Amino acid sequence: MKHFTGLAAIKKIFSLATAAGDFLVASGPGVFVKKTLADVRELLGIDNIIPVLSENLITGWTNFDTPVGYDTLASSGADITSAEVSSEGEDQWKACLTNNLTLVVGEVYKITVNLSLISGEAPELVDYHNFASGKLIAGKNVFYLSPNYTIDTLMFFNTMPSNWSATVSLQQIRTGINNTTPAYSLDLLGKLNASKGLFSGGLPSLVGGGEVGKIPVRDSVTGLIDSPIFVAAGPNLITGWSNEGYDTFESSGANITSAICLVSADTPSNSLSTIVGKIYQLIVDLTLESGENPIIQSTDGAFSQTLVNDINTIYFAFTDISSRLMITNSNPSNWSAKISLRQVGVGGVGIGTTEPDENAILDLTSTTKAFLPPRMTTVQKNAIVNPMEGMEVYDITLHKKCVYGAAGWETITSV
Repeated sequence: MKHFTGLAAIKKIFSLATAAGDFLVASGPGVFVKKTLADVRELLGIDNIIPVLSENLITGWTNFDTPVGYDTLASSGADITSAEVSSEGEDQWKACLTNNLTLVVGEVYKITVNLSLISGEAPELVDYHNFASGKLIAGKNVFYLSPNYTIDTLMFFNTMPSNWSATVSLQQIRTGINNTTPAYSLDLLGKLNASKGLFSGGLPSLVGGGEVGKIPVRDSVTGLIDSPIFVAAGPNLITGWSNEGYDTFESSGANITSAICLVSADTPSNSLSTIVGKIYQLIVDLTLESGENPIIQSTDGAFSQTLVNDINTIYFAFTDISSRLMITNSNPSNWSAKISLRQVGVGGVGIGTTEPDENAILDLTSTTKAFLPPRMTTVQKNAIVNPMEGMEVYDITLHKKCVYGAAGWETITSV
């Protein structure tokens, strides 16, 4: 095979790169082969990971005239064809804003700005509602955003004289694995092995009611107390309810003692103190006297579920800090319910209880089973490397409980 070096190699590289998006891959010293993006993805073993960008969510810009806008601002759709400012000003002066953008809390968005700086100072791009900003440079600028608010505004501003234009895009990013049409931030078609654990900051799409495309982490109270993977603790976040339509409605704190409707009704909760993206456990113990089963839902659309005449356990994540819970009936009904809303991972861990003691890091509750500590021989016990004070085991050689103290392993002789 012929090798190319120096200028000949450079000429060969240019002759190979005949189309936009081509990749040149070295197959030996001075030897290059042309590959497409699909070829390279296959070489790297990521051909089944498919990022999908939405359409451009920016539809236009308006010149902001309070206190003063750009001297000249011209735009065509998402692109700014001319933005000029001739004088110095304070921060937030000379700004232009998008029309209102509606984003999804917790999703990921890509902002791309191709800036042509004609003269003066490069502008700064500010995501007004999500408190993010970036100083632009001439050329291509890329930012990633995970919003905390659903209504958003993008803003450019200059504090010094400037003349520039830019092509701008804001696109939602979703990634599919073996899936060309992902419906979530990460949409997996196939099996997921989580034997080593599955961790995330929010998990809004990894918990749910067992819908297609979602993973029901725990879908019943029994499932919850059989494993302490997700345990809700802390105070009940529901303090009361306000009636907005039931013919007869009585409540005591978080519990609804009587809800009767003759036609249709809804009753949202009072304001909740919640955090967007955190996982919450909602338990509704429903007693249906007659009529239709009620529906419980969050006002931000995070979940909606028809309640059964039993204990209902729902895991979800709020997407809006002003969200409330709402219970509705569309037909005659008579029911009562005991209700709790707690954040998962707050407080201690409970096994055998959904309400562990708030002062306990681990609360084991049972009237039919006992606590079984680690059991081992004296030799195995003494082989533990670097034991810590307070460790406990049951020594099956001595048939005694042992605790590691300042002087070593001590046998509890009274047991």
